[in-house]
Amino acid sequence: MYISSVYDYFSSRNKKTKPDRFLELAKPDKETGFSKPVPIEILKKHGLGFGNGGDWCRDDSSLGKKYNIERIKKGRGIVAVKLNGFRKNPIGKNIPSDIQ
Repeated sequence: MYISSVYDYFSSRNKKTKPDRFLELAKPDKETGFSKPVPIEILKKHGLGFGNGGDWCRDDSSLGKKYNIERIKKGRGIVAVKLNGFRKNPIGKNIPSDIQ
């Protein structure tokens, strides 16, 4: 019974997307979209590392299309990630009408 409940815990935990897991950690304000910085140690503990260049926290990711993402750096490395409000001008990769 114990092994089954542990399996259920980890399998349900992994079904959430990386942006969803970050939002649970950052807890942004629902009205302003601002959050406190989330340190890299906590991000890595929850499977939100930067192995693929931080695919989940890029400006063109689903998270970046909704929020202004700040990657806080110390030297050359990222030490924390935070949200700086809702994005007013969404980023899109639209094809200009003169090319279509």
